Amino acid sequence: MTPSMLRIIQMTFNYTALVIIGYTALSTVLIEFLSWLFVYRTSNYKRMVSEILSCGKRFALLDSAKNKAEKDNPKKKKKLEAELMGVTREFSFRVRGLTSVFTFGVLFGLYKYLSAQYSGVAVGKLPFHAPAFLHRMTHMTLEGEDYLECSALFIYLLSGLAVRTNITKFLGLGPSRTVSYTASPQFLTKLSE
Repeated sequence: MTPSMLRIIQMTFNYTALVIIGYTALSTVLIEFLSWLFVYRTSNYKRMVSEILSCGKRFALLDSAKNKAEKDNPKKKKKLEAELMGVTREFSFRVRGLTSVFTFGVLFGLYKYLSAQYSGVAVGKLPFHAPAFLHRMTHMTLEGEDYLECSALFIYLLSGLAVRTNITKFLGLGPSRTVSYTASPQFLTKLSE
């Protein structure tokens, strides 16, 4: 092979990897759009978020109460805990469940498309020898023993990890940190103490 052919092959690898990263970014935008359309803009979501924030504020007030009798009131604490558990369960089921369905559907479809489109095609060269336990991941759908080559699915996996979180943060969709923390098991454990 001549050096000019090697450059063309390297450019092809880079272009294909960029296309796969673009697919990942577009799929993330599609997932976020579907989540916004069917979840985040609904009145039901807004109601659940306000209830979770309200319960969190009431718990903080109860926890920092000056009056010891009010602070140690087990009835009030149990009632607040039950209310927050109910709202959190509904939030997890409706919001996280529905967004997970969209995510699974889009990502599975893209995975199948990339598997069919780039099966057996090396889309990049790794700058290092991958450890033996990563060979199956980096060399998926590729034949041969050149473990410096990586498959489209490996690029897809890496770009999904890198791109998806950043796009979601950039778009500003999803529950806020306060709502996520208040609806988390850590907060509920703290509540029951």
